[in-house]
Amino acid sequence: MQPTRAIFWVPAVTRASFEQAYQNIATLLHIPLITDGRNDVLQQVKIRLSDDTCEQWLMIVDNADDEGVLFEPLDEGTETRRPIDYLPRGPTGSIVFTTRTRETATKLAENNLMALGALSNIEASDLLKTRLRKEHHNELTEKKVISEFLDMLFFHALAIVQAVAFVNTNDISLADYIVLYRHNEGESINLLGEEFEDQGRYRDTNNAVASTW
Repeated sequence: MQPTRAIFWVPAVTRASFEQAYQNIATLLHIPLITDGRNDVLQQVKIRLSDDTCEQWLMIVDNADDEGVLFEPLDEGTETRRPIDYLPRGPTGSIVFTTRTRETATKLAENNLMALGALSNIEASDLLKTRLRKEHHNELTEKKVISEFLDMLFFHALAIVQAVAFVNTNDISLADYIVLYRHNEGESINLLGEEFEDQGRYRDTNNAVASTW
């Protein structure tokens, strides 16, 4: 653990979210912003974090599913740099990318990849308990139902989050959700395609569960 390491979260969902994150980093680091162009902010942040004297940092470039966000020029039809060119390279920092596509992962990190698998039974059960509204907690004692619910969703964290959001929103039981899901293949896809509100989910992303599935 490194409690003094600064952590910067950079959503790569859209070009705007990437640039806004850099604006926020510049503010946090008290970098004087030059107003001659947006590229100046990106460049100044890169320079600061690439400096040998900079304190330790970790940058998480999150949800890098659309290659165009990082690899296409900032201004169409020009030879200007791409957002990927403004990622810092320094001895005191590290960058972690998250993406749902292996092609993008390989392009960004080559062979330095880590695939996130299914949750363990304990992890999945804890996630279910955390997300499920308290009025439904009595269902957590129904071990057979819980086991079938988690197994049906392949212990996939995002699928569990979405399924529980559907249960909470529609005030149905976990057993009822299982019946709906297993009714037919089309119904299961429809359920996984349901949009849901979650504080950790980016508004500009396509439905994450259906896409991942």
